[in-house]
Amino acid sequence: MRGKTVGIVGYGHVGSQVSVLAESMGMRVVFYDVVPKMPLGSSSSCQSLEELLVKADFVTLHVPELPTTVVRTHGANYKYFVCDVCFALCCALCRT
Repeated sequence: MRGKTVGIVGYGHVGSQVSVLAESMGMRVVFYDVVPKMPLGSSSSCQSLEELLVKADFVTLHVPELPTTVVRTHGANYKYFVCDVCFALCCALCRT
């Protein structure tokens, strides 16, 4: 894990804490959120979901199930993944 890059989609309460844990394991952290967020530690924000997918070795999702997030996480974006990327689905699947 050390030296790998984790991409966090959704940098709210849970995503930002995953960032802290990932950095403590020696990982680089990039994140994307629709709302501008201040990064914790040495993490950095991406301007687009596509940018995050290109940079990340691991991708983790921390977003609610809304029409806008379902479209953004659709399989069409998989073409941006680097080879051998690990994708972790950690969505809050509650409807608001």
